[in-house]
Parts: sequence; structure tokens; C-alpha cells
Amino acid sequence: MSFFIRNNSGFNKSIQEEDRVQQSAKNRQLQILFETALDGMAIADNQGRYLDVNPAACELFHLEKDKLLGRYIWEFVESRFDFQSTWGKLPQQKKLRGEFRLRKLDREIRIVEYAATANFLPDCHLLVMRDITPNKQAEAQIKKLTHPLAPAQAQLQQASIKPTNILTAPENCFKEIAQHIPGVIYQFRMRPDGTYHFPYASEGMREVHNASPEELREDASKVFTVIHPEDLDRVHQSIIKSTTELSPWFCEYRVCLPDGRMLWLMGHSTPQREPDGGILWHGYIRDISERKQAENLLRESEGLWRTFVDITPAAVAMFDRQMCYLVANQAWYKQYGLENREIIGRSHYEIFPDIPQHWKDIHAHCLTGVTQKNDADFWVREDGKGEWIRWEIRPWIDRHGEIGGLLMYTEVITKYKQTEAELKEISESLSFALKSGKMGCWEWDIIHNTLAWDDRMYELYGVTKESDTRLAYDIWATGLHPDDREATEIIIRQAVSGEAEYNPEFRVVHPDGSIHFIKASGLVQRDAQGNARKMIGLNFDISERKRQEQALRLIVEATAAKTGEAFFKSCVQYLAQVLEVRYAFIAEFVDSEKLTAKTLAFWAGDNFGNNFTYKLVGTPCEKVNHQNDLCIYPHSLQSLFPDRDDLVALQAESYAGVPIIDATGNSLGFLAVLDNKPMAEEITMQSAILRIFATRAGAEIERIEAEAVKKSEIQLRQKTEELERTLKQLQATQMQLIQAEKMSSLGQLVAGIAHEINNPVNFIYGNIQCANDYASNLIELIQLYQEYYPSPPPAISNFTENMDLEYVVSDFSQLLISMKTGATRIRDIVKSLRTFSRLDEADLKEIDIHENLESTLVILQNRLNGRAGNPEIQVEKNYGNLPLVECYGGLLNQVFMNLLVNAIDAIEQQQQSLKPLETLAYHGQITITTSITSENQVLISIQDNGNGMSPQVQEKIFNPFFTTKPVGKGTGMGLAISYQIVTKNHQGDLRCDSTLGKGTEFRIELPISDRTKSLS
Repeated sequence: MSFFIRNNSGFNKSIQEEDRVQQSAKNRQLQILFETALDGMAIADNQGRYLDVNPAACELFHLEKDKLLGRYIWEFVESRFDFQSTWGKLPQQKKLRGEFRLRKLDREIRIVEYAATANFLPDCHLLVMRDITPNKQAEAQIKKLTHPLAPAQAQLQQASIKPTNILTAPENCFKEIAQHIPGVIYQFRMRPDGTYHFPYASEGMREVHNASPEELREDASKVFTVIHPEDLDRVHQSIIKSTTELSPWFCEYRVCLPDGRMLWLMGHSTPQREPDGGILWHGYIRDISERKQAENLLRESEGLWRTFVDITPAAVAMFDRQMCYLVANQAWYKQYGLENREIIGRSHYEIFPDIPQHWKDIHAHCLTGVTQKNDADFWVREDGKGEWIRWEIRPWIDRHGEIGGLLMYTEVITKYKQTEAELKEISESLSFALKSGKMGCWEWDIIHNTLAWDDRMYELYGVTKESDTRLAYDIWATGLHPDDREATEIIIRQAVSGEAEYNPEFRVVHPDGSIHFIKASGLVQRDAQGNARKMIGLNFDISERKRQEQALRLIVEATAAKTGEAFFKSCVQYLAQVLEVRYAFIAEFVDSEKLTAKTLAFWAGDNFGNNFTYKLVGTPCEKVNHQNDLCIYPHSLQSLFPDRDDLVALQAESYAGVPIIDATGNSLGFLAVLDNKPMAEEITMQSAILRIFATRAGAEIERIEAEAVKKSEIQLRQKTEELERTLKQLQATQMQLIQAEKMSSLGQLVAGIAHEINNPVNFIYGNIQCANDYASNLIELIQLYQEYYPSPPPAISNFTENMDLEYVVSDFSQLLISMKTGATRIRDIVKSLRTFSRLDEADLKEIDIHENLESTLVILQNRLNGRAGNPEIQVEKNYGNLPLVECYGGLLNQVFMNLLVNAIDAIEQQQQSLKPLETLAYHGQITITTSITSENQVLISIQDNGNGMSPQVQEKIFNPFFTTKPVGKGTGMGLAISYQIVTKNHQGDLRCDSTLGKGTEFRIELPISDRTKSLS
């Protein structure tokens, strides 16, 4: 019952509370009634889970309270009764009554009568249960005792003899049974002529109907005289229905006894038709007044709670998780025009079918545990009238800590908003003027030392009223740059004393760490005696002006002492950083027709990019050359020049360029910046900076052109570098071709050997079973000879003893099994060799990555098992659920082989480098992990705990001919070829992560679908 008391405490602190003393008294009464009721009482939710139970229910189930709570009702009901479906009908039928067979944990079966009432509280239902097993046993006993008398009774009736004393013989037995059963055990009979009587009734009839059993044996009319007038017709109708349909009779009704008491009774019986046409009911009647009193108290408590909700002035409604109304106060009905509509139990979306989707999204969000509110939201009523409302939606929590639904509060604030709009309109003009000038207005009350700001002032300090609720003075004090604090305070004191005007410049540090420059101006108001009372002023954000000044100074300082290539690089780097663009380059013409240009320096986002030569046709620079002036493409650059793949590669979205002109007016090249986001069309300061440095770049190009010899040396050096790079590429290609040819030959050799081995192995494997059969027959023949000729000649006995026939018989089958196991092992190795060679899979096709890994491990099994005194290396496989992957199987096996061999070498080197005691604790391990990392990517990770690599070594491991192994043990091409196979042939990625002394992990990422056909 504590569940109901907790859930009757009200909605919110904002709602007025009723008299706590009265409510507490009601709750105590309810608690006492619930705890002391003789019938089992329980509170259950819509799903049939027990939320609360009283001691009588615990006794009925023979379980402690904490063992019942959270369990489902039908867990204790015999399976042949579908209580789950019955309980699901309760919210629609409001009430349910009936019986079920209770199955206790000790397997004892009890017959329980139940009555259920829906929604005492939202989604919480009352279940009252009583053990009627003794009653049912008594009914059965009555039927058993009266069954032999039925023929005699019929004969008496045919002979017109009244069966008054027909039950006299077993009456003592009935009394013995009935005195231990609460209520009344009875037989109720309708004669063929339509009159009623009670052939048998227990003594309990005196208590509940004020009639003795003897009075009712011939005439039952006295029973009906005490039935409440309002219930009498209902009782008669229920009897008529049971008579007509021969269905069980069930009825709850009131009786008014002569001593003034009014009792609630519940009757239940089962009819059967007799040979003479009469109907006999076997049943019982019991007092349910205590249960009815509990239900009334619960309803009264619910009524008090609803009254409490209705008196709050705010519109309040309570919903379940399906947004069906559980409770709504009068203010809700009035505010939303629902006075004449029934909404409880109906969906909010059914009541308001045109509700916008964003409200549904808010409801769904709040059902996840979030509270949302809005202090001013515009809402259009069904009559078309618009209203401003303040609302809050929050989840309500049930006793198990789960979200049961939503509470919604709304309040109309239209008048307040109208007044607010008028005030806002008056201040908007002034606010617009200040905001357009990036000015904030402030007022300092010197007497009380308080500071007032407008919204723009908060913006100048990087906060808002909502995000920072501190006093304006505290925001100003903490936001002022520490290096400017002393100078600013001196100026303030001088302005207050009248010694100087207040117009300082200072820096402000925003919460995100950014620094902004502020120009302040203020006037001091004084009283008649000249004492300062207030200072009113404006603050201006001059960060942009300061930034431009600093930018220009920074570039000048960065390039002032530099010449040549250093000047060009420094120029493009600082231009990109100061102008906040990703790319910047300086280019000069390389032909007399000025159709081709080559970059002198190129800044590519985070570092210098390689210089490149490009044709001007179809580029933004072509227009710069034609106009011989500044040219800007602020956005959509790729769509304007769709044929330029280099713009696509850079993801360039905007461009600004100026021509580089010498002293005679001749165009030498371009200075340009690009960005992967749009630029502003008005870049006055930026264009001035570009022109200044285009002029400086022109002067530098002229100076460099005058140094012809130096220029030739630079060109020669560039050609040499290109030749060196070409030579290295040719060497790498040659080594890769050699390695590829080796792998091809090795694959053919492995495939041939595997084929040749496979034939004799299959022959051996196929004949082992035949040999086994022959040996079994021979052994069986010998055993038969031993059985029928137990005394063989001495020569046979001696030979049998010498060859140890018993051992041969027992060991020969094991010998054949070992041969079969060996043949199976050879066949598996041959299969792995064929899989590894992939001789018939040179083209791109779908393969099982795990099969390739397994075949490679089989090839390397001798090294993994340990050789030359090296300990065994453990292999841990963490295989994910991978689809088939399109790739070149043979090439991929080469990658796996290279990576696994390197891992084995690293582990062996680690073992050799350890001290003897450390070697005992060290166990080499290779971990292979596969998984899907994205929608179209698979990951293969090969990790070892070997000696690892330093960062310097890691930078070079994919370079051709680089190796850390001793001379003669490595070519330095394994990882280089593996990298090319993964990145070039498969358009994947191969990365390495290593820690010196800890181990190394190689991560291969491959596309699942075919993305390599057009690229390989």
C-alpha cells in the first residue's frame, strides 16, 4: 500500500498542497486496511507485475514480500488457464471476477477466487484474492453425498412426496465440514414449478441473511427480503441468466440486516439440471464487506488526489508512455477547449490530430528521461486564435525507477508577451544602431558600485546572459587581460577624479581563450557638488583592425630579411596563416607565350607542398593574366572550372589572385590564395596585403633572374634530384618484378608438389580402411581358431608367444588409426599449400580472408612450433564475422607471409636479447584480429610482442631496400612490396604502430566491394 501513498503526493512544488494532516490521516487508514485485510490484496501494473502486496497475499502464496514484487501474476497460475490474456482485457472491461488454480512453489494446488478492478491509479490495478479451496472441497463432498440420493428424490417427487428430509442423513457430515469454512455453503434449487428453496444451507446463513437453514429448506423467499432494494433486480436477473444458460452464477450484492448493518456479499455456484426439470445449484456465499471498504477508501484517496490537481491554477495533464491521458485538471480542459469531451484513456494525438511533428519529437525525447521547457512558445488554438504559452514537460518515475510517462504543465502568457513586444520594439532601434556599429552600452553606478550591461556588452566578452549568470562587474573583472588591468584601473580613477577622459584600449580574454581588442569611451555624470555619481559609455570591438595591423606587421617581419626560395616560402606560409586560407602559392611564367606557369613556393594547409607546373588555360589564373588585376572567385570554384582535376584534389572552393608585375609593367606570374570554404566578396584589407606582397615577389623574381648562374645551378640540382628519384623508382620496380616472379615460380612449385603429394596420399588414405577391414577379419579368424582349436601344435603356440599375438591384436587398430591421422594431416597441409599458392586465382575474386590466414599459418607452422632451440610461439585468433572480400588472393597471401615472418623474427630477436631469468617469464605471442571497421572496410590486425621499433625506424620500414636484419637475412623489399600490394593493387591501407621493447602491430584495411578493377 506504500505504493499508493507515494504516488498520491502531488505533481510539483508549484502546485498548492492540500491539508497535510487530513491527507496523512487518510493514508494511515488506507495503509491499516491494506495491511490487516484477511483477503490477499495486490497492486499490479498493465503487464501483470506485482507492485505491492499485503501480508495476506504473502501468506496465500507462502512467499515473502520481496520474493513476490516484480513477479508476474501468471507465474503462479496453472498453465491451462490463460491468465495473461485475461489480465490484458482488464483496462477495457474495468472489472474482472473468476477463479484460478494457484500453483505454489512446493507444487501444492489451491483454488483462488479473485476480483480485479482497473486503474485505481494510472496503469495500476487492484487484485483481491481469497483461498476457496475448503469451499470447493465442501461442494465436491456435497455432490458426492447427494448424488446417490438423486434417484430417490426424483421418485419421491413423482410420488408427490416432499423431499423435506432428504438430506437429513448426511447433515451431520455437512455441519462438520461447514463449521470450518467462512461464509455459507449451500444447495439452492429451482423446482419445476419455478419456486425456490435451499435443500441445504450451512449455519453461516443466519449471519449473512438473517435466516436459519431450517426456514429455507422449503421456501427461499426470506433470503430475498434482506437484499438491498437497489440490488434485488440485479440478483434476480443473474439467477434467470444462470437458469437459461446453465452458466455458473456469480453476483455481488448488498443485504440490510435488522440490526442496522449493511453487508456486501458475493455468491458463486454451479448449476445442474435434474431429471424432473428442476435446477440445482451447489455454491457458497461469503462476506466481502472488508474488501469493498478497501476499494471505497482507495477511490476516496484517488478522488482527493484528483481534487488536489484540479485546484492548481496551471494547466496540468499526466500521460502514460503511449501519450494516453491519465489525469487532466480543470484548467487543462478549459485552456484547450475540452470541457465537453472525454479524454481520459484516449491518446493526446487522437484529441489533437493536427499536432506538429516537432511536438511529437519533444514528447519522445522527454520519454528518454529529459526535462524540456520553453518560457515563451507560440501556439495556435483549434479556433485559429494564437496564444503565447509557457510550458514544461518532464517524465514521471514509477516505484521501480522506470519512466512511466510524462507530466505536462502549460500557462498562457499572451498578455505578458504583448507588453514585452511593445518594450522590445522601442529598444530595437537603439539596439540595432549599437549592434551595427559593434558597440556595447554600459552604465556604472559609482555610488553603489554596480555595473549594468546591454546584450551587446555580453557578446563583446564572449558570453550571454543565459550562459553566464554572474554580475556584469565580475565578468568585466575576470575577462580583462591581466597585462592591461593596472593601466585600465589607472585610467578609470583619473576619469572619476576628473584628471583625464575615459577612452582606453585594452584586451579581453573570452572563455574559449581567444583575445579581443576593445576601445572604450565614457562620460562621468556628477551631482551639483561635482561628485561623480555615474559613468555611462560605449565599448567598440577593434579586434579586426588590430588583427589586420598585426597581420601586416607579421608578414613584413617574417619576410624582411629573407631572399630567394626562403622568401617565397615564408611569404606563402604567412599569407595563408594571416589570411586564414588553406593554400597559397607564388608562380612565374616558364614560356614566352605566358601559357604555362610554375610555382616557386606552395603552402598546402599544414606544410609546404611540392612545386608544380600547370597550364593556364581553364584556370582562375588565366583571368588574372587577361585582366592584369585582382581576381576573386568567392565560392563554387570547382563548378566554374570543372575540367581542373587539381582543384578537385585540393577540394578548392574559393580563389583570390593578383598578377606579379616587374618595374617595367611586364607580368611575371601570380600570387594566389585558395581555400576549401567560401571567401567574403569584400576583402579590402586582404586584397591590399596581396598587392603589397605581389610587388615584393616581383622584385625578388627580378633579382633572381639577374643571377643566371645561380638559377642554372638550381635547375641542374632539380634535374639531378628528379633523376635520383627516377633511379630509385626503377630499382624498386625491378626488385618488385623479381620478387613477383619468385612468388609466381614458388606458387607453381608449391602447387605442383601439392598435386604430386596429393595423389599418393589419397591412395594411402583410401586403402587404410580396406587394410583395417582385412586385419579385422584375420584377427577374427585367429580368434575363431583359438576358440574351436584351443590346443594348437607347439610350433603355432611358440610362434604366437614369440610374436606376442595379444599385443599385436590390441595395437594393430591403433597403428592404422595413427596412419589415417598422419594421412589426414598430410592432406590438410597439401590443401593449405594449394590455398596459399592461389595459382588458379590470379584475377580479382571473392575469397575468405580467414582461409588465407590459416593456410599461411600452416606454411609457417615449423617456425611457430620452435626451431634451433627457440621456444614455441603462441598464436591467438580473434576472428570476426567477415563477408567474402574481393582481392587478389595470391598477392594477399604474400602480404600475410611477410608480416607473419617479420613478427616471428621480432619475437626471436626479443628472446635472444633477454637475460636468462627474463627469458623464463617471456612467452612469444602473435595475435591476429579481423573485424569490419566501416560499411565497406575490413580490418586485419597482426600484432606481436617482439622487440618493437623506434620512431626513426618506423618512418623508413616501407622504403625499398631498407632493413634492420643482418646482411644476407633480408632484402628490405618485403614490407615495401606488401605496402604496394595493399595500397596500389587493393586501394587499401597498411599502417604500423610499434613501441620499442614492447611489440608491433600492422593494421591492414581492405575494401569489401570491388573498387580496384578500374584502378589496378
